[in-house]
Amino acid sequence: MSDDHKLTLILTIKDRAPFTLRWITYANKISFPFKVLIADGGKDSSIEKILSQTNRFSNIDYEYIRYPYDETYAQYYGKTADALSRVQTQFAVVGQDDDFFFKEGLKKAVDFLSAHKNYIAYNGRIDNFIIKPDTNIPYGKDVEFIQNPADESIEDKTSTERISKHFRNYTHTYYSVYRTDVLLKNYETLCKYNFTNLILHELILSFLTVAQGIVKRENLFYLLRQINPKSSSNRVEHEKKGDYLDRMLIDSWSMEFSQFTNSIAEIISDKDKVNLEQAQQLVKKEYRKYLIPILAQQVEGLQGKPSLMKKLKCRVRGLKKDNPLQSILRSLFHNYQDMTDDTTRPRPIRPTSPIFKNVQPVHSFLTSEKK
Repeated sequence: MSDDHKLTLILTIKDRAPFTLRWITYANKISFPFKVLIADGGKDSSIEKILSQTNRFSNIDYEYIRYPYDETYAQYYGKTADALSRVQTQFAVVGQDDDFFFKEGLKKAVDFLSAHKNYIAYNGRIDNFIIKPDTNIPYGKDVEFIQNPADESIEDKTSTERISKHFRNYTHTYYSVYRTDVLLKNYETLCKYNFTNLILHELILSFLTVAQGIVKRENLFYLLRQINPKSSSNRVEHEKKGDYLDRMLIDSWSMEFSQFTNSIAEIISDKDKVNLEQAQQLVKKEYRKYLIPILAQQVEGLQGKPSLMKKLKCRVRGLKKDNPLQSILRSLFHNYQDMTDDTTRPRPIRPTSPIFKNVQPVHSFLTSEKK
């Protein structure tokens, strides 16, 4: 079996025909080499009619499946799990119609996982782009690309070590290329619990992955995601249910957190041959460490470094010149400001940058007059 026939991309869509058409048009343009399974949970029938024109997209091997309307997250994850159960390739990855995967990044994932049987997932950098002035449109003349830092691999030998490390430096694994059986198992577990809290949806998928095996992450172009804050699921969820603290006060939180803890602890117990109660205590202890900084920021009203810098700068300016504290705070301010210029912060990918050539095909496609 060739490498191109080892991977299936599950494209989950719902009533965003312009974006779905954009995705399939670009994939056809670049002759996307992997199998694509399009899982449609929307009401709009227009995209089904478009995708039935197989001659129009002859450079892609795709299958279209219409699912019942996924009005809830439970239905969405059920749709995704069903789509994964239909995958016949060794590897699978889930994407959405505002994503652009790099063929080379996916090929590297397949090559790596094929050669390293002890790894269960792989991804590169997940970068972003914005279409101005309206971030909710599929095309535009002004497109800004943003390069994010690469996440660290999680290669510790034991499940206990990997879970602890992941809580200390959490990044999601949603867009990774997986061994299909692992990814399907993760979604089946999520469907089993049917959490009402979106935060736990993301966390359990990621921590189930890390508990089960080693995850490789490399600094290469892998995925471009359109930043679309007006319609993002996290924004909508935040407006409906509030921040992290608000959601922890909901009646269902205690039960759902216990389910989250137990599902992770059971894997740790099995993998590391430790007592289940010991594993449960580990998850709770590490979760507490992960949660405290988040709650502190929300309680204090801080929103990351820019807000903290602004606060610190105001304190410096408010001191008299002869106050010895001024020099200390001024030094702290400049040192802190310098930290934002290191490799841990997003950077714009400008047309003059030598790496712009990597995003040039997407840029040309998004800014082209012909759609």
